[in-house]
Amino acid sequence: AHGELMFFQTDDSVVPMLKGWLGVVLILVAMIQILPCIIVKTKQRKKQVHMVFGYLLLLFLIAQTLFGVYATLSGA
Repeated sequence: AHGELMFFQTDDSVVPMLKGWLGVVLILVAMIQILPCIIVKTKQRKKQVHMVFGYLLLLFLIAQTLFGVYATLSGA
């Protein structure tokens, strides 16, 4: 808060850091999921690409939720 550099301490929990990076990946995958509608021309291919990104997004959301529950229960 005073302009000091923040460093990762060895006694800090890794869970909040992983949860933060996973959140960034979630946002990117959600934004990328829109691209097939714009770029891909055939309807069948759009559906396939959209399904792959949808399932990937679902996996990341589950992981994000589990990290959040773990961080809450462990007090991280």
